[in-house]
Amino acid sequence: LYVVRDEHLDVFEEFGIELGVSVDFSEGVRLTAGGRPTEAAVRANMRRLQDRGLPFSIITVLAAHTISQIRQIFEEIARLNKPT
Repeated sequence: LYVVRDEHLDVFEEFGIELGVSVDFSEGVRLTAGGRPTEAAVRANMRRLQDRGLPFSIITVLAAHTISQIRQIFEEIARLNKPT
């Protein structure tokens, strides 16, 4: 959900598509080809889904590089109140 335009959201809405959004809640885990972090864009696009009332669930991976932030990750997931 790094790059999504309004016309994409329109299609998801029209066809009742429920997305599974892969999100890394730890900064700098997933980078663009240019080396920039993607987390802020993914979070902003999740807010766009929520604002439009589009259904989605969250997919995240706990691994050695994220486990130290498990509390922060789970708190953010709880705030989103989406299936995980």
